[in-house]
Amino acid sequence: MKFHKISSFIAAALIATAPLMAQDKPAAAPAAPQAPSFDIAALLKTIPDNLAKYGDNQFISSADLKNLLEFQLKRVAQQGQVVTPEMLKRVLPNLANNFAMQEIVILEALKQGIKPDVEEVKKDIAKFKETPEGAQNLKLFMEQFKTKTEEEFITKQARMQTAQKLLKQQVDKIEVTEADAKKFYDENSKLFTRLSASHILAAFSDEPGKNPPTKEQEEAALKKINDVHKKLKDGGKFEDLAKEHSDCPSKEKGGNLGEFSQGQMVPEFEEALLGLKANDVSDPVKTRFGYHLIQAGEKKVIPFEEIKNNIIQQLKEEKSAEVVDKFVDGLKKSYKVEMLVTPPAPAIQPAD
Repeated sequence: MKFHKISSFIAAALIATAPLMAQDKPAAAPAAPQAPSFDIAALLKTIPDNLAKYGDNQFISSADLKNLLEFQLKRVAQQGQVVTPEMLKRVLPNLANNFAMQEIVILEALKQGIKPDVEEVKKDIAKFKETPEGAQNLKLFMEQFKTKTEEEFITKQARMQTAQKLLKQQVDKIEVTEADAKKFYDENSKLFTRLSASHILAAFSDEPGKNPPTKEQEEAALKKINDVHKKLKDGGKFEDLAKEHSDCPSKEKGGNLGEFSQGQMVPEFEEALLGLKANDVSDPVKTRFGYHLIQAGEKKVIPFEEIKNNIIQQLKEEKSAEVVDKFVDGLKKSYKVEMLVTPPAPAIQPAD
């Protein structure tokens, strides 16, 4: 059994259309309650009684949202943090929209004949209560929704689950084939290529890359890297020279940077590396950090067969998000939803 985990006030903005059963357990309640550091009741009064209206002048209540926020705000206050009216105004529109659209999806699920399955929820809760601290956490969930009895909580959860079942019906229609995955693999080869390299860095300063180098710093770094390059040509071992002369922490490993994906390194470094064969060493390469000597390692490409299941899963998740968003947007239009909680007007910027 899984439940929403609401760990901070800002995280509450992430409450979405899923029922409470979405993550393992809630964060534990504070051990030693303290006096609230802000007026929770005053904040909750700023939330209108209805989040939205729809259809023929019907309304979506803000009661559950207020209950969840009251629970969370108390926890935040007990931790000595402060939530201002401005902070609430910023997150409230998103919260209100999520709660309103959850209700619309539930209404559509009921309309399509998806009935709340109380027995299913009872079985989930019975299993949950068998887990360590399960009964204690269940009390916390009930407190969040201000449900006085377990039966009331089960009824509420069963109703919320109808929304998940309806959305699952939309997602289950999605098909991602191996051909889809292969197309993505071929078109995004960089994602599946692993480069490796070692380098010796002659840095421009003690804080490489922070500020543009002076002419003197650049000349000193170039002289240093050219001297090291000469020692390398004279038979010096790259690893030993890196340990002795490099200004990069990788010197402890003989300059070894390990494996990395394309795009992780600065463009000048990566361009030079891609032009090398394994074990070849570049001429000095300038980046914003300084001058480098780059020794190429092996380039590895993850075979499609090893990664195809991951690609299929990723593509399905992306398509699922798109399908759900489109479906919910369609319901919002068909139910003629009008949000009653809107984002605050942007602040007027003073003229220059």
